[in-house]
Amino acid sequence: GTGAQAMLDDGLMERFGIDQVFGMHNAPGLPIGVFGIRQGPVLAATDSIEIRIEGLGGHPGMPHKCIDSILVGAQLVTALQQVLAQNVDPLESAGLSFHEFHSGTTQRVISQTAELRGSMRTLTPEVRQLVKKRIGEVVAGIARVTGAKIDLTIESSDAVVFNHAAPTELAIRAAKDVAGEDNVHE
Repeated sequence: GTGAQAMLDDGLMERFGIDQVFGMHNAPGLPIGVFGIRQGPVLAATDSIEIRIEGLGGHPGMPHKCIDSILVGAQLVTALQQVLAQNVDPLESAGLSFHEFHSGTTQRVISQTAELRGSMRTLTPEVRQLVKKRIGEVVAGIARVTGAKIDLTIESSDAVVFNHAAPTELAIRAAKDVAGEDNVHE
């Protein structure tokens, strides 16, 4: 995911006199031979989120003596979805998804631990910082309310892919030459 940055850091552009780089990304649902091209942000910055919850396991007949890590995780998923709805300007763009939720190894035992993994996608550095900050605040608040120990890790990886105006126009003309006017959607 960060091979391009390594090549830039290694001086590839200067060494070979490269002025511009063009790339393509597949788009499920777009027919073969059709191009979708636009100016501005086209692929969001991506951050990986990992949350580890340490509750207090125990017997389901005595839930009052436990800190149910699954319940804490469910609260986190719900509360974190509200971060976007209540903190990000509707004219901005951000996404937050959880892809994994692991807990427990047996039936009839309240699990002591749970792990959540997901991703956050944003189009501007300002929204990226805001969402990261609010995620941290929500996680800390739920830890306080539930008594669980919650470790949050957010790892930034991909930056926003932003198509600049002049190179985008050049790519549109080239795509139309190759695929025909009707097969290029701007």
